[in-house]
Amino acid sequence: MISDRPHPRPEPSRRQVLGLLGIGGAAAASGCGALRLLGHDGTDDPNPLGVAAPSSVAPGRIGRAGTVDDRLLVVIELSGGNDGLSTIVPESGRLRDLRPGLLPDGLELADLIAGTQLHPALAPVRDRGLAVLQGIGSSVPDGSHFEMERRWWVGDGTGTGTGRGSTGFLGRVCDALAADAAIAGVSLGAGATPALRADHATTIGLPDPWAAWFLTEDGDSWYDSLRHGLRTLGAAAHNESARVRAARRGLDDALSFADVLRSIDDEEERGFPQTELGRQLRLAGGLLDSDIGLRVVHVPLGGFDTHDDQLGSHNSLMEELGGALAALQDDLIVRGIADRTLIATTSEFGRRPEQNGNGTDHGTAGPALLCGPVSPGLHGDAPRLDRLDDDGNLVATAMIEDYYATLAESWLGIPAAEVLARNANPAAEIIAA
Repeated sequence: MISDRPHPRPEPSRRQVLGLLGIGGAAAASGCGALRLLGHDGTDDPNPLGVAAPSSVAPGRIGRAGTVDDRLLVVIELSGGNDGLSTIVPESGRLRDLRPGLLPDGLELADLIAGTQLHPALAPVRDRGLAVLQGIGSSVPDGSHFEMERRWWVGDGTGTGTGRGSTGFLGRVCDALAADAAIAGVSLGAGATPALRADHATTIGLPDPWAAWFLTEDGDSWYDSLRHGLRTLGAAAHNESARVRAARRGLDDALSFADVLRSIDDEEERGFPQTELGRQLRLAGGLLDSDIGLRVVHVPLGGFDTHDDQLGSHNSLMEELGGALAALQDDLIVRGIADRTLIATTSEFGRRPEQNGNGTDHGTAGPALLCGPVSPGLHGDAPRLDRLDDDGNLVATAMIEDYYATLAESWLGIPAAEVLARNANPAAEIIAA
């Protein structure tokens, strides 16, 4: 019986794979059926998928951006509300008054520009190209994780409705960039995200790296026979309905995508740290370097709700973030796609300027980090610590829509009005032209 067969479980640092056939509701594209998770409604022409061989470019600072036609986007969601004032640290006596016990004592902060420093774990990222857009938030802030996550996912900073149905901001980006691709967007590590819900493009979530072991396992005739049978089911037939054709193409693309994942898994470790984020970004680099039409990768990193033990928790998170980001930047350079790839962070809100015990409560505005072909340094205006709102929180100087317009219009060449319901002002000169 199949159910009696052992289920081999490879080491966590390997097999960054997904459940392609057992993935259930991981499709974020509206209307995608279970067998169409990786498919599309195109013709029956072959669509070979493969991983390109990496180039031999030496790691270093990334220069100018490549042409807009084939640019890629990686969004790392810092879930829980990242403390921007411990990430990008102003030299401020007022901050010391508000946080006498939370300043990163014992750590040598890294210089960013005069008057501003950054967490030392981000110094390697700075050396490879780091821009910071300051003060991102909402004109109508909300202290709820759920509400602010929803606003970020759908691209609606005020929470009053986007007029965009059930799609997410990243899903609309995928619709604009690659509606006909086998897979236009993927979220790694936590399953489907509302941010990738699309009208037309196929976007998926890969929640469990073990779920597709039966599609990628080698060295056993049973697995080979299983894959052969599934490929036979995916073969074209005469007089098939549109629904059957979509299911068949989805099945065929799923198996081809498993081949891509196997090829990535067979690569060397490439210098990524053995952390969850490191493993996901290693997979992200390989997927972006493949021929599946992928344009957007979303990766969540949780743990940023630092009400308690903020110094220790936030330092660990910054070390995980900094190490994985630097490794991804180097990997993209070696693969020859660094000038085409922008890495950007989001977080539902910042933290309060004033400490509460040994942590901080939910705040409002915070910085976003952008890595890749950017103009290094600070962009936009920092919120004033001497001009807090009536609740003692920072006042945003840039709206969520402004940031998203920067990603869409300045980086990807998509008019902001196509993916956002409200007027927005992209940050000027943040992309290295």
